[in-house]
Formats: sequence, C-alpha cells, structure tokens
Amino acid sequence: MIYPEDFKKEAKRLYPTWTDLHERIQSGSVSIGKMLLYGGNSTEEICKKIMAANSLEEAKELAEIELAKKELLRKWHNL
Repeated sequence: MIYPEDFKKEAKRLYPTWTDLHERIQSGSVSIGKMLLYGGNSTEEICKKIMAANSLEEAKELAEIELAKKELLRKWHNL
C-alpha cells in the first residue's frame, strides 16, 4: 500500500520515536492499522498524563495530541 505524504508526515509528528511504525509506513505495510490501534496509550495512561500536566496549556496540548492520534487511525481506515 502506498500511504499519502500527509499521512506519513502526521504519523511521524505524532509518533516521533516509533521507528518501526515509520519504517512500515515507508514500506507500505498493511499492519499500520493494528499498530495504531493497539500501540497507543490506554485511556487510563492518557488520563494520568493529562492530570500530571504542569499547566492547563500543557494538559490541552496532550489532549490534542491524543485526539490527533485517533484521527490518524480514522484516516488509515479511510485509505
């Protein structure tokens, strides 16, 4: 599968250190959906991160990143 450039860029932005994901996207692997679905943080982990934020702005940024990750998975479903 050939992933669109905007999808690749967004995945790298949201998961900057997940090199296995980056490599699989580049190679066109169809396992990306499973990786995005099961490789993320649990709801409990997300809540803990947000609650530990040092400011409202940091909490908002963390929440927006998590929402963007869910949107990336939705985009993958629509490819």
